[in-house]
Parts: sequence; structure tokens; C-alpha cells
Amino acid sequence: MRDADLKINAYRLKKSHLKTFVISIISVSAIFASVGTLMISGIKDWSYASMRKEYLSYARGHSHSIGKALEAQRIVDGLLGERIMSAAKTISEIGNPDTDDLRALARTINVDSILIYDESGTVINSADVGYIGFSPKQGHPARDFYDSTLISYVGEIREDAVRGGHVKYGYLKQSDGGFIQVGISEAKIGTMTAGFELDELLKEIKGTGSIRYVSYANRDFRIVGSTDDSLKGKYLEEDERLAVTNGQFLESESGSEWDRLYRVIVPVYSGGSGKGSLIAGIEMKETDSLIVLLSNLGILLISIIYIILLLMILSSYRKDKSLWKLAYTDDLTGLPNSLYLKEILEDKLSRERNLSLALLMVNLSDFRNVSMTLGYETGDRMMKEIAERLEALAKNGITLYRFAADRFVLLYEDCRSRNESRAIAMKIDDIFVKPFRLQESFKYLSVQVGISDTEGSRKSADQLLKEASVSLGSIKDPEDSSLAYFDSYMENELQREEAIEEELSKFLQGEGDGRLYLMFQPMVTLKGDRITGFEALARFESKALGLVMPMEFIRIAERKQLICQLGEVIFREACEFLRILESSGNHGIKVAVNISGVQLMRECFSEGVRDIIGKCGADPSMIELEITESILVSDFEVINERLGQLRNQGIRIHLDDFGTGYSSLHRLRELQVDTLKIDRSFISSIKGTDDNDSITGDVIRMAHRVGLVAVAEGVETDLQKDYLIANGCDYYQGYLASPPLEKAKAIELLARINPKTDETDENQSA
Repeated sequence: MRDADLKINAYRLKKSHLKTFVISIISVSAIFASVGTLMISGIKDWSYASMRKEYLSYARGHSHSIGKALEAQRIVDGLLGERIMSAAKTISEIGNPDTDDLRALARTINVDSILIYDESGTVINSADVGYIGFSPKQGHPARDFYDSTLISYVGEIREDAVRGGHVKYGYLKQSDGGFIQVGISEAKIGTMTAGFELDELLKEIKGTGSIRYVSYANRDFRIVGSTDDSLKGKYLEEDERLAVTNGQFLESESGSEWDRLYRVIVPVYSGGSGKGSLIAGIEMKETDSLIVLLSNLGILLISIIYIILLLMILSSYRKDKSLWKLAYTDDLTGLPNSLYLKEILEDKLSRERNLSLALLMVNLSDFRNVSMTLGYETGDRMMKEIAERLEALAKNGITLYRFAADRFVLLYEDCRSRNESRAIAMKIDDIFVKPFRLQESFKYLSVQVGISDTEGSRKSADQLLKEASVSLGSIKDPEDSSLAYFDSYMENELQREEAIEEELSKFLQGEGDGRLYLMFQPMVTLKGDRITGFEALARFESKALGLVMPMEFIRIAERKQLICQLGEVIFREACEFLRILESSGNHGIKVAVNISGVQLMRECFSEGVRDIIGKCGADPSMIELEITESILVSDFEVINERLGQLRNQGIRIHLDDFGTGYSSLHRLRELQVDTLKIDRSFISSIKGTDDNDSITGDVIRMAHRVGLVAVAEGVETDLQKDYLIANGCDYYQGYLASPPLEKAKAIELLARINPKTDETDENQSA
């Protein structure tokens, strides 16, 4: 890679694109880090919320089940009491049953023991003879009932004092002062209330999975039932009691990071009133594992997306890097191009106030002829060698740029004086002393160098480039001097150019006092001196500038992209003059209009010409368009195709100023033209009618051999006219016939030279 390429990459990519790349990476990384954090937080919140919702619903649902179980136990207990009291009443109504009667009765009413006490509180009869004679002591439930004023009573399950075991007893006093005691064993009660046992119910509620324990606390806040025996008998904490008292649920977490427990407490209601609370302890391992799993999956997904985006950014960076190189380097030489030069200049001039630099613009004389005569491949090889030679100077603050097809620019930074820039210009001349080897021959190439510098003043990049270009254009004779500095005279020319540009712009916008008008110079037959047509020559005039000739304002209009609009105005005026000629009876008189290569390169030019002709009502066969040889160099094939399109409309084409440009003689047969206009430089060299040294006659004969009409330009003497007649030239144009005339005078001249009463067939095309 060339040093210039490295400078481009180091400067452009490091300063601009690399910065964008790094910012993109940082931004994407920050966004993904934030998204990852929010995602993990969101997963946690969602998982915990789902868990809380699930287990709170679970606890509330089972608290309802506990309440129903308590209610069922209360109902069953009431039924047992009723059964016991019903049995006692039945025994009371029998009278004095014996032991066998009591045993039969116990089986019938499904009770386990029947005891009959006398008035002293002693058992006198029983279904189990082992109880006869038993007299309960003070503090025994039977003694307490005996001593009380109660008529009947059903007690809780208690241990039997005689036989052992747990029994639920009921008592009923008799009219004789004694009482009857009926009991049902715990085993039988258990069979009846098996579905309502608290501990069993809690075990069923716990089930399997993440629930570690389920407990039940009564109204005294004491845990009376639990799947975890270590919790039985403990009391609820103060905040837990308050929540239960207020009928609220309570949730909390406890334990270490890896063994956390989620605890939920909900009140239990039975019969419309609070009976206690249900406590569930849930292990959070499953939830935490789910969180870890989902987080890892999320991080993996984000990482994949992140990597894809990074690869896309990297791919975009590499692609843009390649595009930067395409945009800012010349494909052929690898040197930085004019666009890059302008940006470098703008950057440096904007950052440094007292910048001393010089711009050396190098023009390669006749380089285009090399490509035209020897082919583009040979021209490309030569251009590469030119770049390599000039690159030897690109050191010590000097940078080389390919500015245009046949121009280079050396940017000399920290140039302290014109002597230093002149020394570089002399080295450039020395580089081209050695010839270039092209195929089997050697080619010497001369160069011109135009120099502009800051000289301590602040200038823009466009101004520096314009000054270098103007100074280069000021070199009229390379043999005299190949070096020019931008000076005050050139500055005046530049100011005039800017003034002309401003006046032309105003005119095209319908502003200002500028005026564009046409002058008409006749084309005359050499045999018969009859006018066959006029060439329309544009003039521009304003109060500020006075009269501006076409050689000046057309060049500026082309460079400032105004020529297309200006050309339409000129062509429209020419068509209007043609219409006037037709309406005044001057039929068969043609009007020729000069067109620019810039106009011709526009794809819509042919259509635009047809539209104007149609609107003016002109005859296309009476219109001739003139092009110069120089425009054929840029793109012969495209321009020749455009000319063919115009000829298909009936418009004739003139090749103007032949002999001064770059056209190859062998391509004249291919060229879509009708007329060859011989440049005035050939005509001015004619010394007599038998001048054998002049090649003008050869040019005329060559034109005829390829089927073209020959027109001589700049004819000013009869001697020149006689020579042209002798050599068979078809038409001439020049001051000998008439100078350019205004519209009215041109029509007067036509009427004088071509009387309408003497029309002949000589009105043939020039």
C-alpha cells in the first residue's frame, strides 16, 4: 500500500470513521448491558410475583379448606354429643336395667360404655361390670358434674380412670339424685372424624414439591398442628399476630442466599368468625433455579444478538472503509484524489489561522494525445510512472494528489517562502527531463506548474484551488515559461470571472440588467456568392461588465454549470430567428448554433432540442449544430451516439475549428457529422492561389473523400477566396463576406445578396 493510502487510512478512518465505529461498539455494548440487567431484574420480578401469586392463592384456598374442616369437626362433635345424650335419655326411660340390658343397649345405640350412678355418686350398674362400685374422687369430671347444678353435660375426650384409653363422655342427672354416664371411645370417634383430623389434613395440604411445612395456629396464636413437629407449641410473632387479628395475609422471606424460605400466613375462618391462621413455608430453590435458567437463556440470546450486531458493525466498518478508499483515492495510481484534497485543505485551514502552505498544480501537456493515439492501456501505464516519479517529491511536509485526468497537486505544508515552492517546481521539471518508454518508442512530456499560496492571509480551500488553476491557465507559451504564481493580475481576472458568473446567474433567474442576444454571420457559396445560412454568435452585455464576448462567458458558463440553461436560451433565440426568416419569405436559409460538450453529454439533450423546435414551429432540416473537436476526446462513443440521434431528427452537424483539436483522421468516417469547418489558422497561412506549401487544399480534398462538405472559416481576402475556389472548397465564412450582424441587418444583407426573384437551387446545405 502506498504512503498516501496509509495517510488516508490514518487520517480519515482514525479521525472520523474509526471514531464512529468505536462509538457504535460502546453504544451497543451499553445498550445490551442495560437490556441484560433489566431482563434479569424483570425475570426475577416476574418469577417472584408468579410464585407469590401462586402460593398466596394456594394458602388462601387451603385456609378455606382448614376452616371447612374445623366447621365439620364442630358439627361432628355436636352430633356425638347429641348421640351420647340421646343414649342417656333412653337408659333413663328404661328404669332399672341390669348388666345384660345395658350391654344390649350399648350395642344397639353404638356406644362403648354405660354407667349408672346412685345418689351418692357411686356406679351401681354398668355394661362393663368392672366399673360397678367405682366412685370418682374430687376433681374427676364425673365428680365435678355430680357436684354441679348442670342437668346434662358432654365433655372432651379424656383418659378413662378405670379401663384406660381415651373416651368422650356425656352425663345426665336422674330425678332420684343419681346420674347416667355414656361414653364413646376415641377409636370410634376417630373413625367418624378421620377426614377432619388437623395433622392429617395439613399433611395432605403440604403434599410434595417446594412446600417445606404447613402449620395451623389457633386463636391464641399457638401452633397446634404442623407437618413439622418442631414448630408445634410455638407462638406467632407480634407482626404475624397483628396481621391475623386484622384479617390480613402476611408474606416474608428468611434463610441464607442459597436456602431461602418464603413464608405466607393467612387467616382461617369458620362459621363466619376467625378460628386461627394457616402458615405455609415454601422453599425458593425451585424459583431461584428457574430464575437462573431463564436468565442464562436470556443472556445467551442477548449474547448471540450482541455478537451478530458486532459482526454487522464490523462488516459495515470494513465495507465503509473500502468505500472511503474508493471515494478518496484514485483507482489507477492509488493516490488521494481531489475530494480528499479539498477536505484536507478545509480541515487544516479551519483549524490553523497562520498557516503557511503552497499548492502546486501540475498539468501534463499532450497527455490526452498519448491515450488517443497509443490506446488507454499505454496511457494508464504512463500515468502510473508519472505518479511514481512525482511521489519521490512527497516527503518533508509535501503530499501528492491526483487532481484530475491530466493534473496532479502537491500540497506543501509549512512552506515559508516562494523560493521553497519554486525549488519544488524546478524539481518537477527535472523529473520530466527523462523520457517515458512507450511500446517501442520514447515519449517526452512537458509539464506546467501553477502555484498558489496563503502568504499569511486566510483563504478557503476552493480559493486556493481556483488560484492554482487560474495561474496554470495563465501559461500561454510553455516554451517561454512553465511556471506561474497566482498574482494580482490573475486575481483581477478571477474577480472578473466571478462577476461574469454572478451576472449570468442573475440573467438566468430573470434578475439584473444583463442581456443575451445573437449576432448572425452569413455562410456563402464560393460559386455564386449566395448566402445559404447564418451562424448564430452569442453576445452578453450588462451595465457592470459592458460587452462580454462568447470566448469568455461560455467558458465560465461551462465551468459553473450554467451552460445548459444558457444554451437553451441561445437555441430558442436562434429558432425564433429561423421562424422570422421563414415568415419573411426567405425559405431554405439555415441557422447554425454552437453547442457545448456539457450540453451534448446530457441524456435529455436530444429531447430538449426537439421540444424547442416543436414549440417554435421551426423546420429541423433548417437547423445546424456546431461542435468542436475537443469535446470528442472525453467520450467519443457516447457523443457520437448523441450526434446520431440529432441527425435522425433531420438536424445537420458541423465539426467546427477542424485542425486545432484531438480528433483522429481515421475516425472521421465513423463520426456522425455532415460538414467540416476548417479553422481560420489554416486560411490565414494561404499566400496565393498556387501555394503548394499550404495543406488547406489537402484538408478540403480529405473532407470530400469521406463525404463531408468543406467550409472555410475566417476568410478575409480575395486571395484566400481564390485559393479556396481553386481547391474546390464548398462554402466560406468571414469578414470578406460580412462581419457578424444584428438580426435586422442580417435580414437586410440577405435581401440584398439573395433577391427573392432569383432563387436558385444553390440553397444547399453547408
